[in-house]
Amino acid sequence: MTAHNVNLSGLTPDTTYFYNVTSCDAAGNCATDGPHNFTTEKNDPPNQPPVLSGLPDQNVDEDSSDVIIFDLHPYAADPDGTVSNGTFSFVSESNPSLIDCLVLHNSTSDYALCLQPEANQSGYSDITIKFTDEGGASDNDTFRVTVNPVDDPAYWNALINQAVDEDSADGTVVYPDLMGQCIDIDSAISMSVTSTHTHYDLAMSGNDLIINNLEADWFGTETVDLDCNGVANSFDLTVNDVAEQTCYTACTYGNCWTYCE
Repeated sequence: MTAHNVNLSGLTPDTTYFYNVTSCDAAGNCATDGPHNFTTEKNDPPNQPPVLSGLPDQNVDEDSSDVIIFDLHPYAADPDGTVSNGTFSFVSESNPSLIDCLVLHNSTSDYALCLQPEANQSGYSDITIKFTDEGGASDNDTFRVTVNPVDDPAYWNALINQAVDEDSADGTVVYPDLMGQCIDIDSAISMSVTSTHTHYDLAMSGNDLIINNLEADWFGTETVDLDCNGVANSFDLTVNDVAEQTCYTACTYGNCWTYCE
């Protein structure tokens, strides 16, 4: 006989068994060889996938300097392992131009971290995180970061005092491109003159401030008060005194001369 096998049953997984082999011929002569051993395979249960759920949505105001950070461990579970032995990783963000998020690791835990939002931006971004257990199984969850819009107030450039001449015609520009001196990144510009003037009227014409109904022969300086989207500013307007000449014409022998003083 050159080959022989024995089927064994009822063996315990992950156990080492020892055995001897005895062989006898037809005359009853026997020989024993051993001991030999073998180990049965492990019978590990299949890896149960982890669960990552309930990551909380977050809110932050536009232009805030605050960062968002929270511990990820309370939202993960591993049925046949330990969360601290797993790995958290960043998967995606739907609006990276609004706010940038990542997973931060240290010696005690893992955190979702979102840096301050981009300036003058609002909206939302969906952030997806993955948890992977020791067996390589994983689960994803998503939370939303909402950046709440905040109205940025209008602001003025520095205004320069202006001047026009006495007896200027209606429609004379007092302040060119006055509208361009006020900036509001959130809203359209609405500008008005809030001061009252008895010697002339002021009005917006396109982007310019013009004067109308200037009282004849009046000159002087007054402060012009303005409002742009609820923000006040002012400048001084001077109506220059223009010297007026008196002219005379004299004629003799058919010849005429004009002179002024």
